[in-house]
Amino acid sequence: MTQNGIKFASLYELAVYRRLLALLPGDVILKVHPRLKDCFCDPKAEGDFCLTSQHTGKKSFIEVVGAFDQSFSAHSALQQERRPETLRRLHRYPADERPILIFKDMVCDPELRDAALRQALAIVRT
Repeated sequence: MTQNGIKFASLYELAVYRRLLALLPGDVILKVHPRLKDCFCDPKAEGDFCLTSQHTGKKSFIEVVGAFDQSFSAHSALQQERRPETLRRLHRYPADERPILIFKDMVCDPELRDAALRQALAIVRT
């Protein structure tokens, strides 16, 4: 799936991107698939989204966990197979830059999705 020349790994990621564009204030920069600096396990690691305030310089990362709901339970063989890789992805962020997680059930619930996005925006604007 591609939008604005950006390739997305899932519909969940694309949905979050579209909502971010609608909520993004003019003083916040959105980077899609930013390189994660200081990732000791993978120097080429990328996140899903990074918000950066032009005024404060603060950053906030957002990671879309499209394979799991908030319970992180594996209900299928595929989920069980993907669980270790998903956990590895979530642990590659530096300790001081932990991401806001948006699980697939949150993407489908406008209140939960928007609350998570507002939380990420609040981090960079305070």
